[in-house]
Amino acid sequence: MTGKPAEENRPRQEGGPKARSAARRPKMSIHSVLALLEDPAFCDDALHLIQGIAAFVASPPHTAKQRKAFVTNQTVPFVKKWGVPPPQAAALVNATSARAVADAIMSGRWGVLPIFAWTTEQEIRTALQRIRLVVRKQHQDAETARRAQLARWLESCGLGFSRPVIAGAVWGRRRGLRRPSKAHAIAQLPEQVEREWYEAYLAKGRSPQQAERLITKRARGSEAPASATVRMAERRYEQDLERLNATLASPVPSEPLSVALTMLYHADRQDVAEVSRGLVALKNALIQPRPS
Repeated sequence: MTGKPAEENRPRQEGGPKARSAARRPKMSIHSVLALLEDPAFCDDALHLIQGIAAFVASPPHTAKQRKAFVTNQTVPFVKKWGVPPPQAAALVNATSARAVADAIMSGRWGVLPIFAWTTEQEIRTALQRIRLVVRKQHQDAETARRAQLARWLESCGLGFSRPVIAGAVWGRRRGLRRPSKAHAIAQLPEQVEREWYEAYLAKGRSPQQAERLITKRARGSEAPASATVRMAERRYEQDLERLNATLASPVPSEPLSVALTMLYHADRQDVAEVSRGLVALKNALIQPRPS
């Protein structure tokens, strides 16, 4: 187990293979693309390719140009066979909790609570509260992340799926797929808010006609609600990846025992000194050293 960056954060496959392949075959529907995730052969091929790219990226030295060339050369045959590139997230083709557990341990976002015969209930509650400050409860995070992973893949697969179409297929959205009409947007706008906007625009030197146009544009929004759902989900997911990679590089401390175990997980097994430091930290976490 190593502290490599989350594999979902690798660069999206870029450039020609997707477009060239798509030009030579009938366009797949979004549901046909999603159905590939139920095909064991597709999942096996995709996971093999994802792991191969991850291994190459993790074994420098090589330039950005060399990385791009490697990804393109590896991806072209896959796209020719399946019509789309593999997902960026290996979790979509290899749904296992092992990665989540590994990420939690390597980032320090976990805790160990030793209980002895003499441990009191109050000590347990206090220790648990301390761990929970670092390890916060998750509710629908896994489903939220999966939807964002699907959206990123569908947007980048080269088949031109719009965000409203993705919202319909992945989120099951049936409303908000288009921006509201001018009449509907104004009808839904509270009169008090419309008056405040109107007066604010006039105060900035706008004419009445300009103020009305700006109000209409503002009320309609810049994108359909469904598009905003996809965009914000992707952005939150990318922020989560950034935070995860930061804590993989510098784990957060929960309590002494899990900190020591995380040190051991990070340690190079060939580095005796590094392993020894982890073992000493583990011993000290379990049995406090006597003051000298």
